[in-house]
Amino acid sequence: MMRWHFLPLGVALLSGCSSAPSEASLEEPGPVAPLGSEVWRPCGRTSYLLRDIQPGAVGSEPRELTKGDRILFFTADDGVSGRELWKSSGTGGSGTRQVRDIFPGAGSADPASLAMVEDTLYFSADDGVSGRELWRSEGTRDSTRRVADLVTGPGSSDPQDLIEFDGRLYFSADDGVNGRRLWTSDGTAAGTRRVAALPDPAFEARSPSLLTRLDDEVFFFRTARRDVVDLWRSDGTDDGTFRLDTGPDSIRPLTPARDLLFYVGNNEGEENLRRTDGTPEGTFPLMSRDLTRIDEVEAVGRRVLFSVERFADGSPTLWRSDGTPEGTVSVAAFASRPLHLTRLGTRVFFTVEDAAHGRELWVSDGTAAGTHLFKDLVPGAAGSTPEELTVVEDNLFFSAVTLAGGREPWVSDGTPDGTRPLREIAPGVASSHPMGFIRSGWDVFFSAEDGSRGRELWALPFRPEDACDSAAR
Repeated sequence: MMRWHFLPLGVALLSGCSSAPSEASLEEPGPVAPLGSEVWRPCGRTSYLLRDIQPGAVGSEPRELTKGDRILFFTADDGVSGRELWKSSGTGGSGTRQVRDIFPGAGSADPASLAMVEDTLYFSADDGVSGRELWRSEGTRDSTRRVADLVTGPGSSDPQDLIEFDGRLYFSADDGVNGRRLWTSDGTAAGTRRVAALPDPAFEARSPSLLTRLDDEVFFFRTARRDVVDLWRSDGTDDGTFRLDTGPDSIRPLTPARDLLFYVGNNEGEENLRRTDGTPEGTFPLMSRDLTRIDEVEAVGRRVLFSVERFADGSPTLWRSDGTPEGTVSVAAFASRPLHLTRLGTRVFFTVEDAAHGRELWVSDGTAAGTHLFKDLVPGAAGSTPEELTVVEDNLFFSAVTLAGGREPWVSDGTPDGTRPLREIAPGVASSHPMGFIRSGWDVFFSAEDGSRGRELWALPFRPEDACDSAAR
């Protein structure tokens, strides 16, 4: 029988350059240094509205922000063409514009599940004629076209969970004959095919789902029969596609950690952290008993940190695991559940609420001694309630609330002194509610509201620090 192993739970509660976008800029914003060769930093504190796509209070509501080849792909509704595919070169380049009105007129193609394979964007969309099918784009109108009509006519194959693997696209789809299965595509109709003839389950409306890459395989789960979920792996061939685990009511999430994949299995409301190395014998639960709720699983190297909502005395707890039962241990207990676990380097940042500080930013290196309040952004019990934690080139972007400034964007270089607000987007106590931080080219993009417009696309100039204009720092 597995035994519980604990670390001590007593964790002390520790009381630029900026320039406006130029319409005359070149198409490309400039050379981008290889990742890892430069220290990237915001160029100043000012973010810029890239385009008021739908003027007025409604806003275009940018979604599905996806890093392309030095441009950003996203979806937006301009109030005329419905929700369609758009692109932006950020604060430099050719600007922000619609790629194609896929569903002509006011109807929405509603592109979804955007995924890049090399320099090609793949997504699902509905053109109003062929139903929701697989599409591709290189960022121009002519290159934006349907890949394959898996369900001929107005029916939809509804591609989901699009991911890149070994230079090809993998996804799930229902061709109207065989149920929802695993598919792959090279971007042509002839090269779009089912991967494997999986056994027919009694219930497979959600199968396969949560496609996730780990080394040279794709992992996914599929409903095998009522209330039972199987974990599968595939190397892209029929013979290399097989079941690894069976039995939970549900599986979530799938978290790669080097050569291991961690996931949570739920059985009748009780959950256990499980792992797999891609073999049946290397697939097993890590805890000796099921817990009430496990989530917020975040990888740091070959380990994961995760949040347990209730355990033993009822205290929310932070745990870590190295993929072995004996290495799955409690790190720290808190007054509230740790939220928004996000890795920056060898540490994980998250938020916790306590009576002294409210909900603030915390950090952990996976040990009790290395788990502590990172910075009290709003001193006192009110708390800044950080959200949208996102790491971009060793910088932590997030939103936080201050009493004078509402919810606005912040950035941290991983040190308390290097944690600071960006310039307010919505003036005064109003909130811009920034979300969806992502780097593409020499900008960090996100959506926000400035108080006079609805939610639109914004960008912060961001590049290797020696490429910022030193005169304007």
